[in-house]
Amino acid sequence: MSEQVEAARSRVGRIVANLPETVLVLLVVATLLDMLASTIWRYVVGQAIYWAEEVGVIGLVWMTMIGSAVAVKRHAHFTMPNFLDTLGPRVQLAIAFFSKLIVFLVGCLLVVTGAEVTRSSVTMLTPALEANMAVIDSASIVGGTLIILYAGQHLVEMIATGVPTASGHH
Repeated sequence: MSEQVEAARSRVGRIVANLPETVLVLLVVATLLDMLASTIWRYVVGQAIYWAEEVGVIGLVWMTMIGSAVAVKRHAHFTMPNFLDTLGPRVQLAIAFFSKLIVFLVGCLLVVTGAEVTRSSVTMLTPALEANMAVIDSASIVGGTLIILYAGQHLVEMIATGVPTASGHH
């Protein structure tokens, strides 16, 4: 029985761990379908779908915030390996640590400013969909929270191991 419970926990853990990527793929597909439908409708019917642009903007905002967090999770950031490889291991660790610390602080900034903007936009509606603007503005809270979690995990790993997290050379 415990093997079944452990297998279920493992499955749930993988699903939760990959949830941002799954949401990101769904957002990309939905936004592309929105743009495709809008383009086809415009040429076939001769007029634009009045809400299509808003759907695209909402999708783009959420893709940007979640995609930024996924990039932090996967260490998919720009590095200068030719330069970094010339430095000693302690300097490389210090640079990696401060780099992740800055990313962590940017995540904090996104959450704090996102919360303020979301709070101020709770009563506002988008023009076409009449969707609550807080739906758009809260993307920075979600993205910032994910960035904090991922960058924080990388920082803890660096402190525990004394080795820069596996960023690879991008």
